[in-house]
Amino acid sequence: ALGEEGKGCRRTYTETPNSNSRQVNESARKANDQVTLNVGGVIFRVSRETLLVADSFFYAMLGSDRWPVPQNGEYFIDRDPDLFPIILTYLRTGKWRTGSLGQEDKNRLKAEVDYYAICKSVNLTLRAAATSITLKNDRTCSGKGTAITSQSLPQSEYFEWKVTIVEFAGTPWTSIGVCTGALNPGSLLCNQPHGCGLYINNESCYFRYNASNVESVVNSIGAAKKGKVITVGFSDNGRNRSIRFTCKGKSTREFPVELQGPIFAAISPSLGCVFSIHETAPF
Repeated sequence: ALGEEGKGCRRTYTETPNSNSRQVNESARKANDQVTLNVGGVIFRVSRETLLVADSFFYAMLGSDRWPVPQNGEYFIDRDPDLFPIILTYLRTGKWRTGSLGQEDKNRLKAEVDYYAICKSVNLTLRAAATSITLKNDRTCSGKGTAITSQSLPQSEYFEWKVTIVEFAGTPWTSIGVCTGALNPGSLLCNQPHGCGLYINNESCYFRYNASNVESVVNSIGAAKKGKVITVGFSDNGRNRSIRFTCKGKSTREFPVELQGPIFAAISPSLGCVFSIHETAPF
């Protein structure tokens, strides 16, 4: 409760049952386990818990005997200090605050994210969801059927991954998009009611949503060819879901995704086609 005393309006605070004691206790605990970082000459003080992201630069730094605590108590990191607050916000909240950045700064931020190796929110390892799919350790798949990621995409966030066409033979149609995981063996992703995405061959490209009989020409992506990289972005704000595709800086409009339940990234290659899938920083 907030009170005032005398003409000087000195403010006093009295704890009540509604006070944020849990947050205070958590902050006090983190204050006793601070790490001081000197990033490019700028000092940041962060809790050890915030920095301990598995397999990240910070995880290796704090858990390695090769980098003991310096005498002055500061870990010096020769990186960009201007973008580091955005990285700290992500580590604390799991969300990227990049709306005020231009594309040049976003490109710089991607380089910082790659250096710190912190963007690991979803495992994009592929698993076979239909027959005749061959999977390799380098995240490539080939054959006929559908491969999906081993973990569903995060809810209430924008998530992005890229698909590279490693090989593309002949004129078969293939699919790149999302699904609920409930797939019919041997059928392309876009030809069943539980999936949607690009329907592409070496001549043209469509967005197909078979459950709603929606089919739109996607000229900005173009036809399939060896070496083409297609970035897939999926949005889920808890009420609406959508998907968009980008190739060489040109993006499609956002297509609504009317699927219910957990969503998985998916690829349906045709015979003679090889695809790889990798996570990217979502900005």
